[in-house]
Amino acid sequence: MKWISTGVVLLMSACITEAQAARDFFAFDNGLTQIKTPKEKVEVLKEFGYAGIGSRSGQVSELLPELKAAGLKMYSSYVGIQADDKEATYDARLPGEINLLKGEGTFIWLFIRGDRKKNLDEHVVKTVRDVAEMADKAGLQVSIYPHKGFYVATALDSLRIAEKVDHPNVGASFNLCHFLMQNNVDDLEKVIRKVASRMNLVSINGADRGSNLPEVKAIQRLDKGDFDMGKLLELLDEVKYEGPVGLQCYAIEGDNRENLAASMSAWKRMTSKK
Repeated sequence: MKWISTGVVLLMSACITEAQAARDFFAFDNGLTQIKTPKEKVEVLKEFGYAGIGSRSGQVSELLPELKAAGLKMYSSYVGIQADDKEATYDARLPGEINLLKGEGTFIWLFIRGDRKKNLDEHVVKTVRDVAEMADKAGLQVSIYPHKGFYVATALDSLRIAEKVDHPNVGASFNLCHFLMQNNVDDLEKVIRKVASRMNLVSINGADRGSNLPEVKAIQRLDKGDFDMGKLLELLDEVKYEGPVGLQCYAIEGDNRENLAASMSAWKRMTSKK
């Protein structure tokens, strides 16, 4: 597959498959920062047609009842591990929140901080395995979140940890913005194909087509930028990715409601069967 920028992202997906049309599409909670109460957040998500939310540790107890009442889902809970030379520790709230999420099908989306100049894999792997065991008992899965500047910074880092943990409910993630901020865009297909066997969560957003992009270019509304999202969706089909897709909204300027509405309209155009 050749990655070619063809202009506005809305015009890029001409042939839509059943898999693309059927994918669950949820919004990150960082796209709802102007909307104050859990109830209002859920109402906005439902109004615009999102399947649910990607939330974070500390919000589970308030958001989950509102989501369930509205028939929406908490697709992920974003929670951290901190690693150093001696150990890796997870957020103290995690066991209680896993208990709250039992049976909800939520992913525990682990970001992992630590000094990238050191090899902390042994401690990280042990702790991720502990989280995996807790999650497994609650019927939940774990995904390793790659974040620029963190110990697990790239999709390939995510894959490395998932493979070392080697637990059936632990997978790797691909996050478009963090890829574009750290990598050569022409390597995208190669990276996704390599991660595909373990990939259980994906996030997207509008972006420019480029390499080592600044954040403002790598994270835009889904109707903005010239990155070829249609080609990315086709590639997800080719590697048989059937999981949900999250909308990254971090630091996007403007009104939350307008941004969410515009991104959903773009998603529908990209994934509507012709």
